[in-house]
Amino acid sequence: MEKNNACSGCRACEAICPKECIKINVLGRKEFTKIIKKKECTNCHLCEWVCPHTAHIDLKEPLKGFNAYALKSSVIRRSSSGGIASSMYEYCMENSITGIGVLFDGNFNLNYTAIKNERQMRKAAGSKYVYSDMSGIHSLVANELCNGKKVLFIGLPCHVTGLLNYCKLKNIDTENLITVDLVCHGVVMPIYFTEHLCRVVGLRMNTNFEGNILFRAKSNPYGLTVTNKSTVIYDKSRYKDEYMKLYLAGMYAKSCCQCKFAQQNRIGDITIKDCNTPWDKRKDNSVANQSSVLINSLKGMELWDCLREGKIKTEEYWVKDIINEDERLQFPSPTLNKYDWFGKIEKYFGHSMAVSILCYLSSIGQNRRKTKRR
Repeated sequence: MEKNNACSGCRACEAICPKECIKINVLGRKEFTKIIKKKECTNCHLCEWVCPHTAHIDLKEPLKGFNAYALKSSVIRRSSSGGIASSMYEYCMENSITGIGVLFDGNFNLNYTAIKNERQMRKAAGSKYVYSDMSGIHSLVANELCNGKKVLFIGLPCHVTGLLNYCKLKNIDTENLITVDLVCHGVVMPIYFTEHLCRVVGLRMNTNFEGNILFRAKSNPYGLTVTNKSTVIYDKSRYKDEYMKLYLAGMYAKSCCQCKFAQQNRIGDITIKDCNTPWDKRKDNSVANQSSVLINSLKGMELWDCLREGKIKTEEYWVKDIINEDERLQFPSPTLNKYDWFGKIEKYFGHSMAVSILCYLSSIGQNRRKTKRR
């Protein structure tokens, strides 16, 4: 087993390996690990050249900035912010473009998948504060591109990079591939979420759960809401749900705290984030839920212009202002070096006590950082 603290679990190395001798283990509590069958490895180095964290990457300087929101009230209602991603999926379905987003499966796992219908689009809407699995997506996107189809991929910047590197190494033309990266604050290792759901909802793994999981329901922002057949079976606020307390305290995978994509130059053709523009400085404050968007390429601008023809309302902003409004467009999330002691406290005093202590220490760290910035 070879460890790589920078690994973000994009699985590009798995997909590119000609001997299929690489497996990414996502079940750890601190970091993703790469397992290699060394006897089968031919040292071709493709895994190094495809990796978002070891390969050379070409980031783009943003061309334009916007605050925007979807014109459809139904899209706004089910979205965490401005409904821009949902509007993109809708545009894809109307124009025979393969749109790739994330959906929960029956085992509480969040997977990238092709959004093909209205039901999937509704479930893909909203923020998902869980690791998203890329299994099978690299080959799916490659096949679509080779068959002459257009593809829109919306995901984390590290996952976008892994996909682009995969296509490059496979000599696949990406002219028909539009990438949208999301401004990410960090990802908690997926084992914590799976265990939490099994504990609070009372379901076991492999139960083929068909409900929905919401992290930013309108009535419970940044809390956790679980529904099953339109019935709410779990609903706790950010102050009471232990998984969201872990997330908001910064219990991220080690790779997230050294992320090289947390900066103003971007990998995607378009970048989407929550709008942090103060209310009194917004050119349009008629709608509370808005997104901030950076257009990073001419290809991204073409899609943006299409969306502005009936799907979204936009107001142009200075790129510099959007960048200054979000720390994750400047530097990675800080770390408390908490993994080892969190595990020890969890083992001897229970999960709830470990979470409470983590939140307390995190609040102290945040206050210190605010004091330094002043």
